[in-house]
Amino acid sequence: VVFDGWDGLRRDAKAAAPALVRRLDRFLQPVWGHRLEAHDFAHGDLNLTNVLTDGRVITGVVDWDEIGLNSRAADLTSILFDWHALAVRGTPGLAPRGGMVLRNRIVAIAGDTGLRCTIGYAALGRLGITYRRRQRGALALWTRVTEEILTELDS
Repeated sequence: VVFDGWDGLRRDAKAAAPALVRRLDRFLQPVWGHRLEAHDFAHGDLNLTNVLTDGRVITGVVDWDEIGLNSRAADLTSILFDWHALAVRGTPGLAPRGGMVLRNRIVAIAGDTGLRCTIGYAALGRLGITYRRRQRGALALWTRVTEEILTELDS
């Protein structure tokens, strides 16, 4: 997805947001071709809709169909994108430093190179899939989320 255009997601993401994909390419250029180490069992489809809570505490995680050998950094990057989506929507009670905490944990697991790769993967996947599904609202959201994440990392 990130480097080889797997499954046409890069093509579709570029059709959806050409300037943003060019920006992603510049962000990914220093790590082009890097393979993220896959030495953990990871959920593979972790997002906030798969996390169950009682309103305060996580009580479970569902939808384990995609579990496999991967990097936990990929799962955390998915949660990072969801955190930013909540921030964009102005969700009350959101931990103000949540994005930074997630980014630091991703770097601790996979390094800066891994952070770049997982952000590229998450962004291209979200942009390409929402473009295919013609989900304009979701496409606008993921475009804004990706831009904000890249801006934070550039600063």
